[in-house]
Parts: sequence; structure tokens; C-alpha cells
Amino acid sequence: MKIAIAYPPFARDGALPLITQNRQTKFSRSLEVRIYPLVMAGAATMLRDAGHEVAWLDGINARWTFEEFERRLEAFRPDWVVLETKTPLVRAHWEYVKDLKRRLGARVVLLGDHLAYRTEETFERSDPDYAVVGGDYDFILRDLFEFVAGRRPDRPGGVHWREGGGVRSSGRAAFYDLAQSPPIDRELTQWRLYGEAYLHKPCAYILSGRGCGGKNPETAAAGAREGWREEKGSSLPGRCTFCIWQYSFWGVTARLRPVEHVVDEIQALVERHGVREVFDDNENGPLWNKDWFRRFAEEMERRGLNRRVEYSTNCRGDNLDEETCRLARRANVRLLKIGVESGNNATLERLKKDETIEEIVEGVKRAKRHGMVVLLTTMVGYPWETEDEARQTYEATREMMLYRTHFGDSLQASVIMPYPGTPLYARARREGWFRVDPHDYDRFDQSEPVLRTDIDTTAWCRRMWKIMEHPRFLLRSLLTLRSRADLRLAWTGLQSLRGHLKDYAHDDGPAS
Repeated sequence: MKIAIAYPPFARDGALPLITQNRQTKFSRSLEVRIYPLVMAGAATMLRDAGHEVAWLDGINARWTFEEFERRLEAFRPDWVVLETKTPLVRAHWEYVKDLKRRLGARVVLLGDHLAYRTEETFERSDPDYAVVGGDYDFILRDLFEFVAGRRPDRPGGVHWREGGGVRSSGRAAFYDLAQSPPIDRELTQWRLYGEAYLHKPCAYILSGRGCGGKNPETAAAGAREGWREEKGSSLPGRCTFCIWQYSFWGVTARLRPVEHVVDEIQALVERHGVREVFDDNENGPLWNKDWFRRFAEEMERRGLNRRVEYSTNCRGDNLDEETCRLARRANVRLLKIGVESGNNATLERLKKDETIEEIVEGVKRAKRHGMVVLLTTMVGYPWETEDEARQTYEATREMMLYRTHFGDSLQASVIMPYPGTPLYARARREGWFRVDPHDYDRFDQSEPVLRTDIDTTAWCRRMWKIMEHPRFLLRSLLTLRSRADLRLAWTGLQSLRGHLKDYAHDDGPAS
């Protein structure tokens, strides 16, 4: 069959949707954000390996006009089109599916984290042939098309379709063995399109696992002995109440691929594609599992890859103890992307972050002392926070950014979005926190707060971003430039910052 993996470039006021491999989606004017959709790339590879003809049509990150995207899609003449959706785009996709089937006669599979919430609504509002619910949708799509081709007797779990005047389901989506995932075909999926301003080029993305590992098992076990958690066992997966993937995709679990499997992938990226930096977009990276990460560092050393490629990853601040930081340096970790979310412990507790701002700050500072750079992510607009509490987030973020500033340190700021299907969304409905209709999905695009708040979220986001314009931050960044690659990174970072500042248009004065 001819299968198109398609990302139509729906734009709003000149801004493009950051949908690929994004937990939270906004429409942005920053052209430097092109995140590689790893799970979808795995799906394209599996479908190609199964004998199908696959077209990779990412109109968003290729920066095609909508007309150019449509020309390419029509020229391919697909039998099937696979679309990934998110809450701010789901209405547009509902209408697009109906139009697509009418114009091209193609059949359509719609998937994405939003579909776990009120799945039947998608069939009430649109006409996909299948809706896929579940995070391992690379495996699910492979098995679904095996069923469609008559090579499998039944549909895999996680699939919904219309039948007999109602919506049928194949049952709950399974978790697959990640060790069985094939190497992603990077050429098929046009890997050179992708990258972000904070990564050295050429860069490539990987997933060492799926789901947020939360605290180190040793730390969680110590906490359990002190009686602060009720769950059994020695680990505490991430359970942040705003995290749509952890609740719609991973069932508040975490899995890691075998160490050798991950290092094989990194080695292939270096030797076949000349990749200089690898970014591990696993939710919390692998640092929460110290035994796994220790073996990873040893294997990177044994193969000499720690001298040939930089490795960067997501992680939690409280995972960054001395031993983990030493292991990170052995593995040539350059950058750590760390979720701060709030500088207020009461907010972190409400979010079930399971760490304190003091732990986050100390972890960030420890990583910097060990020579790594950080990318901090923050959010504002919580309905219970006051102006003073938003200022606490700003002050904590500013403290971390100005501590031992090194070229490459950066931050991101956004408005809290309680996506449908998360505990935060359910609580917001119970508490009456919504300032918009909670089913007006278009408005969940971070252009405005959807929850009631006493603060000016645009001004605070802009003020957070402008920490990177602080004179001390700029001077220390310039003094630690070391190469032409750093200069290129500085230029793309500046362009990205300008784009993001346009997303928060009104000025709140100079950085302070």
C-alpha cells in the first residue's frame, strides 16, 4: 500500500505549530525549532520494512506552504494518510480528514495524545477510518496495517473504528518490547530537516526509552522508608499532573531500551551520518536509572564514542547527584534539559513533581560545576499562584541561569496548559478554574491562559525569556565561546530567541 505520513502546515498569523515530538504545543514564529518526531519515524521505518511504499511529508518542519504540501501529497496518490494530532490542532484535523477523504479518496488514520480523551468525539466530529490511542503507535501502526493487508487476524490494541452505527475498540493499547524496534531509517524520514537552536549541527534525536522515570530508585526507596509515598516498590515514575504523555501514552510508567541497543544507534549516527550531537528526547532521559546510566557511560567509553559525539538529554534536577554528574561527564554529556516548572514548593507539590525547588537548584548548580550546560523549562499561569509566587519562579530561574554561566545555557518559558486527559485538566474542571470553554480546543495553543490567573502571563513569559538578555548572562556567554561551532550556535540561538519574543509581543521593559 502507499502510505503517507503527513504533517499539514496549518499556520496561525504566520506562526507554525510545534507539534512533532512535543508534549506541549504552541504556534511559534521561531523558525529554529524543528523537533524530529521519533515515534512516527519509527512507524515509517516499520511500514517500509513491511513492504509498503511510504512518503514522509512533514510540511511543518520542511517549511512548505500549505499549497506545496497539498501538491506533494496529491502527487503521491496515497491509499492511506496517517496524521498526528494535538489538542490545539484537533478541530482543524477533524475538518481536514473529511476534506482529504472527499478529494483524494484516501483512507485515514488519526493518532495522537488528545485522542485518549473522549475518543468517540473524534468520530462524532470527523470521519477517520481508524483512531489510534496509545504511545507505542509505531508498533500499533505496523500491526494495524498487517491486519489491513490480511496478514494478521485481528487489530492490535489501541485501535478505534466506526462499525454498526457506533464506535468499536480493539481494547487497551499494549506496551511493546522496545528492544524489538528496528533502527530508524534516517534518510526516509529526512533527518537533516531537524534540529534546535541549542544543539550543535549536524544533530540527531534518539529515544533511550519511553515514559518518565521520575526519581532515582535509591532516592525513592529512601523516601518510601520515611513514609512519604504509598506506592509499593523502590521507584517512583514521574507523575506530573500536567504531563499529557505520561497519562495518555505511558500509563505513568517508564521503560528503557537495552544499553547496547541505544549505543548501537548512536554509533550508527556518528559513523553513517557524521552526527556531532545526539539529543535523547526520552521524557526524563535515562539518568534516573543509575545502574543503566553507569553501563551506558562505560559502553560509550569502551567504544570511544565519548570522544566522537556529544550526548545531551532531558533529566530532573533531583537526579543530579555527584555520582550521576561524574557518569554524565564520562559519557560526554554536554547539555541537560531540566524542567523547573515553578519556583514555589507548594505549586510543585500540587503538580506532584516529587521534588523541591531547592533540589532542582542544587542539581542544576552541581551539573554546572561539573562543566555541563543547562536548558531550563519554566511555566507560569497557575490559577492558585500570585504575582509574588510567579516572581519566585523568575528569581529561581534567574539564579540558576546566572550561576557559573557558560555559553550554551538557555531557558524556555510557557503558559501552563492542562491538556484534556491529564489530572490537571480534570481538577481544573472540578474547581471551576477554566476561563474558557474546556472543550474549545483551539484555545489550548499557549497564545493565552486557559485557566483563571491573577498574573499577566505574557509579561512573565517574556520576562523569563529576557533573562538571556541580561548583561551578565551575555558577557559570560561571550567570554566562554570556544569555536566556530559555538558562533553558529550563538547566531541560531539569537534568531530563535527573537522568534520566541515575538510570540509574547508586548514589552515589559529591560531585563533586570
